[in-house]
Amino acid sequence: CPCGVAPLSGQGTGKAFVKKLLVLAGQEGKKTVRLDILGTNTAAERLYTGCGVRFVAEKDMFYEDTGLAEYKILEYQI
Repeated sequence: CPCGVAPLSGQGTGKAFVKKLLVLAGQEGKKTVRLDILGTNTAAERLYTGCGVRFVAEKDMFYEDTGLAEYKILEYQI
């Protein structure tokens, strides 16, 4: 890696991070966490579904940085 930091892929860091965020959301009284990911981002989809987040729908949405694109909507019920 050009930044001098060893890559963490495959070490469970992403999963631990997502699970901690879901716990924190529950501690703050949230009932649901919603994630919108680009429809082609299979790595993110695998990470989130591996943490218990479920697929809800696909929808074309507009974001400033991507323009109009297909997104997958995922939710986690706390």
